Amino acid sequence: MNETTVVFGEHKHLLGTLTQPDSPIATPSHGSSKIGCVLMCAGVIHRIGPHRINVKLARALADLGLPSVRMDLAAVGDSRPPPTDTAYDEQAVTDLRAGIDLLEQKFQVTHVLMAGLCSGAVYGFMTALNDERVSGLYMIDGYAYPTPRTKRERYLQRARQLSPSDLARSLRARIGRSEAVSAPPAQAAPDYGLSHPPIDETAGRLNRLLDRGVNIAQLFSGSILQHYNYDAQFAEAFDAYPGIERIQSEYAPHIDHTMTSIAAQREMIARITAWASVMVDGN
Repeated sequence: MNETTVVFGEHKHLLGTLTQPDSPIATPSHGSSKIGCVLMCAGVIHRIGPHRINVKLARALADLGLPSVRMDLAAVGDSRPPPTDTAYDEQAVTDLRAGIDLLEQKFQVTHVLMAGLCSGAVYGFMTALNDERVSGLYMIDGYAYPTPRTKRERYLQRARQLSPSDLARSLRARIGRSEAVSAPPAQAAPDYGLSHPPIDETAGRLNRLLDRGVNIAQLFSGSILQHYNYDAQFAEAFDAYPGIERIQSEYAPHIDHTMTSIAAQREMIARITAWASVMVDGN
């Protein structure tokens, strides 16, 4: 494995780290073209990812024969702002496509897998819609659409955090038989600033990618409980949109948003590399 820091992009404003495997570069199961990977930063965390997850993931992917670039978007980490006034979301897609161009130039890849967390998941999704070289998309804590059950589940989860006596007093207070008892403050899950499009718009875009043959997988952590908090939520939220069931969607409440523990990091890397291996050998 060899790692190199590179400056790239139309305005040479982007900085990333290329990871090249020692073994021959993997080819997809459906052809002879080469596959590469783009690993995105999340929010203001630069290209190494939270707890260096992107570094570890890039090296695990290299063991599969997959080269990758982990990159800082414009004005994040070591990348400079471009000399343009492009809207940030649009610039992010332009930057990620430059990352795909870089993999194509350096390793002659024509199929690209993208993996990202939070805003990285969203920008990967947006890039896939604009670049047909993207053949795989793994999103962690991307767009989450609550259902009526989501709110009920959250109330139940909060109730389980109360002691039996506190729960009993709270219930009595609610039906007016005693004064209200203050429950311990709930650990409110942050929404991480993601702005969700209407669900029908997202469903249409997902189906466009699926119809193009893009392998889409996603995982929701246990850190966005007011938005996503039970196994079947994605299927129920998109039940009215045929075709979406083709997406591999998982809920892992024991994994937090930034994969703080070593165990969570190892599990996430195992999940993503298992998904990527399907693209390599079809298993």
